[in-house]
Amino acid sequence: MRKLPRFRECARCEQTGLIEARGLCRSCYQPLYREGTLEDWLREHEARRIGRLDDVAELLERGLNQLEIAKRLEVTPRTINRAVRTLREEGRIPWTPRALERAGLTAA
Repeated sequence: MRKLPRFRECARCEQTGLIEARGLCRSCYQPLYREGTLEDWLREHEARRIGRLDDVAELLERGLNQLEIAKRLEVTPRTINRAVRTLREEGRIPWTPRALERAGLTAA
């Protein structure tokens, strides 16, 4: 079965288009690959992602809900939802009973 093309925002240039690989559009991926700096960019990208997780954890501790955090960090609510799930899986924030049930980790 052939995969459908992935149209979304490029993690580097933030333009919406066809994603080549690693969250990058072709015009961002290919020069990094040719220059041999793709791995350097990925480390920087991972550092930003970890920084965002830290920001989300801090704002959750302050009592903000996910929608408020998304507005404050200027990202989509889905991005915050993923970050919260990652934080729970890493054990950085506690699982709520509802989240456990939705994740299929407890018997209903």
